[in-house]
Order: sequence, then structure tokens, then C-alpha cells
Amino acid sequence: MTTPNRKAIIEKALELFHNERARRGDPAFDTNPEVSELREGGYVSGARSMLMTDQYRSQIEGKDYTENLDFAFDVELGLKEGTFVSGGRGCGKSSLTKTIVDMFFKHGYVVRIFDNSQVWRSSSIANLAVIKPYSNFEPQYNESYVFDISLLSLEQQKSFIENIVDNDFNYTASLNENERNWRIYVFEEAELLIGTHDQSKPILRLVASGRNLSLSYVVVAQRFAMISTNLISLCGQFFLGRCMNKTT
Repeated sequence: MTTPNRKAIIEKALELFHNERARRGDPAFDTNPEVSELREGGYVSGARSMLMTDQYRSQIEGKDYTENLDFAFDVELGLKEGTFVSGGRGCGKSSLTKTIVDMFFKHGYVVRIFDNSQVWRSSSIANLAVIKPYSNFEPQYNESYVFDISLLSLEQQKSFIENIVDNDFNYTASLNENERNWRIYVFEEAELLIGTHDQSKPILRLVASGRNLSLSYVVVAQRFAMISTNLISLCGQFFLGRCMNKTT
């Protein structure tokens, strides 16, 4: 795999810079910073990493990730008790979660992914909905989606996710049991939603009692310690990678 050229890296760094300013509501988000500013702000290194990841995905596109896997995933248990994926930054949490989602998707279940960093723009889910601030997007109930919420502020992201989960939960509860199909929700960077201090009530309701309504979830986070113990205790499967720092 080759390193992306300088021009591509700077263009991507600018894109990351503008996206962050837009999410914060910065009135000067359309100004262009110097390359040195992008480098100091971590945008250059972030852009290089994202481009190399995209390059890797393009090289392996079309491969069957569920063939000859070196990990075991129980789909039935994933429906009934939920799944927790954790590990350090860049260790492959999202890639593993995509494999898990593919398994659910192949069974005909509805999958909804809340993507706050654009890592799901390439996935098996065809419906990509880019959510903009103050938009009133209403998804079809029986459709799978990737919700790209990267343009929203953290509070807007949380509000959007809670609204989708709450509406789905209430509507599903109004259906007869034979009218329901399993629905799985994927929460990227879940520590922002169900952390140890700030816990989303709609998501905790989904985690605690969604099983009775054919609703399940996959939680993706960097560290166990950042997630509510209430949620961790209810998960049935855990996948953990690169959780320890290297020491010298």
C-alpha cells in the first residue's frame, strides 16, 4: 500500500478542518488555514490515516469477510443480548463491526448505523443518509440505513439518535409480535451517548427491554471504562482489541 500524495493529503485535511468548524457552528468555517496550522491541529495526520484506510478498503473490496474468519460471532446471541466492540484507535473496531453487520444483513434483518466519522460510507448498507443540521429526515421504518451524522454538533447527534431510537421503539411496541422483524442499531463512539456520567435514556431503554420487541444493538467504543456499567452487564458478546499502551 502506497502513501497518498501530498496534494491529496492536504485536500483531505482541509475537508476535515471545514467539517469540524461546521459542526461547531463556527462562522469562519469557510476560511482556509495554512498547512502548518493543519499539521499542528492534527488534520494532516488524520487525513493521511483516512486516505490510507480508504486505499486499503478499495484493495480488499468484494472479498467475503465472513469466510474463514478467525473469530466466532453468534448471530442469535447478538440479537438477544447485544454486542460490545472495544479497542484502541485504529485497531479495526469499525471493520470488525462491518463484518458483524454483514451477518445480520444477510439474515434479512434491518440494520441502522449511526456514523459520526464517515467510516461507514463504504459498507453493505445501500441507503446512506447524510444528515444536515436542522433537517427533518424521516427514514422508512423497514429500511436499513447508514446515518452520516458527522455534520452535526455533538448535541445534535445525540438528539437525532435518540429521536430515531425513541420513534422506532414506540412504533415497534404498537405492532403485533408477528409483524416485527429484528432491528439492530450500531452506535459508533458510544461513550458520547451512554458514558459513565451522561446516559441516554432512550438508548438505555432499548438496551434493557428491546429484546422483547425484537430490537438489538452493537456498541462500539474505545474503552470499557468509558461506558455505563448498566449497558456492559447486558451485553452477551465482547470483542476487544489493542486495549493496552506500549511501554518501554
